[in-house]
Amino acid sequence: MKSFPDNSSTGIPSYGHYRVLTLALRGLGTPFLWAGMHATGQERRYRQLRGRLPFLEKKNNTSPHIWIHGASLGEAGVTESLVQYLRSLFPEDICFTLSACTKTGIAMLEKRLSAVATPVFAPLDLPGWPEAALEARPPDIMVFVETEIWPNWIRACTDRKIPVLMVNGRISPRSFPRYLKLRPLLKEIFNKMAGFSMISDKDAERILKLGAPSEKVWVCGNAKRDPFFLTGTPLPIDRAGLGLKENTPLWICGSVRKGEEIPLTEAFIKTREKFSDLRMILAPRHLKRLEGMEKNIARKGLSHQRRSHGLPLSHPVLFLDTMGELRSLYALADVVFCGGSLVPAGGQNLLEAAAWAKPILFGPSMEDFSEEKKLLTEAGAAFEIRDADTLSQKLCFFLRFPEKAREAGEAGLNALRKNQGALSCHTHAIIRLLQK
Repeated sequence: MKSFPDNSSTGIPSYGHYRVLTLALRGLGTPFLWAGMHATGQERRYRQLRGRLPFLEKKNNTSPHIWIHGASLGEAGVTESLVQYLRSLFPEDICFTLSACTKTGIAMLEKRLSAVATPVFAPLDLPGWPEAALEARPPDIMVFVETEIWPNWIRACTDRKIPVLMVNGRISPRSFPRYLKLRPLLKEIFNKMAGFSMISDKDAERILKLGAPSEKVWVCGNAKRDPFFLTGTPLPIDRAGLGLKENTPLWICGSVRKGEEIPLTEAFIKTREKFSDLRMILAPRHLKRLEGMEKNIARKGLSHQRRSHGLPLSHPVLFLDTMGELRSLYALADVVFCGGSLVPAGGQNLLEAAAWAKPILFGPSMEDFSEEKKLLTEAGAAFEIRDADTLSQKLCFFLRFPEKAREAGEAGLNALRKNQGALSCHTHAIIRLLQK
């Protein structure tokens, strides 16, 4: 790996300055944080944000304790795969602490992994709070998933000789210019870390430009391309459980952002003129947008129901308002649309649907997932659409010619199979540091 000159011009110049700034923020913000959490009944979250975590209890003193942190729902999926992979490799018991920043991330971790791990809200990166968390649950290694860079937390670990590793690391093109402004601070922090297990050569190059030592940076690929990660735990729901006949066409729209439900609904209505029994599952990226999306659907004259209210599906549209089910439900779709792409939100991961051999549609905004887009479009598995009309045309094509849908889906799955092995690579980076 090559080195890069320090040509940053603005930003926080050192960790010392960051420490002083965040100390001031802690003093100013704590009363407001307490008031907000207390008013909304989130006392547990308030305690854990301040590092007041349940004390670690090991079955025996030789069991390694691994702490894995991912910000939200997407990273929680990688966390789940890392835990499953590590448990398959280690014959002895492993203690896991799994943290996330969002309620949806915690909900998924609790639903999927509470039997084998302790999910907690991550401490805020304010002086004293990461330290308190580490005193309560001291790990043998701290693993940050993707772009989780918290200077106080990292320093609290390295001051205690706890190795810190970034896995499935990515620095997106949109965020890179912002990080460059913080290069002096990041370079100081990165020199303390044990390693950077990155997704791609481009991600590795960006983190080197931000100051990571070249001897600590390597490329493993994207764990989200690994079928071990992508397919997830199959749900005990089949088409009959949804209330669908075997030949009833099903369109699943995942990670839908605000405003996208309008062209999706228009395309759905237009397609139902030719395929009257078509059903749609619509999964909002943020559940706080659910009521607004429901109103927009109703204005188009479509009835709907929520997944949380039970099955079978008795309306044309089902809103998926539960956690951790979308990835596995893709298995039941005839065609998949990946959201965040018809609005300028950078897109969403196409690979989860490709792992189930499904044809995939997406909009023009895929800046955050350009490599995934390139992989699947070149394979003939994913297709860019511009608006409701082109969306309906492509949807009708695949419903009219199911053999073409199968060919596209198989092409995507084959492309993934050529790229698998990343999860194993990232996992063995954790093992190497544990064994040092």
